[in-house]
Amino acid sequence: MLQYAAEGLYRNESYLEAEMMARKSFEQSAQLGPLCVRNWLLIAEVKRAQRQLTEEDEARAQAEKCPVKPLQRL
Repeated sequence: MLQYAAEGLYRNESYLEAEMMARKSFEQSAQLGPLCVRNWLLIAEVKRAQRQLTEEDEARAQAEKCPVKPLQRL
């Protein structure tokens, strides 16, 4: 739910609040899988909107580090 709230804040151009909510979502989640990736990519988009390109790159690097479990195959 926190991640969806962060995305809504981003759409409303409430960038600082969106970043804070995405970070809170990351901290309170399992810190893996698609949710981890979405949180960091949202932070990257906030940084891009604020023209903080170094921080954007750092957030995208964090997204790449999120462990994603492989799909279970029968």
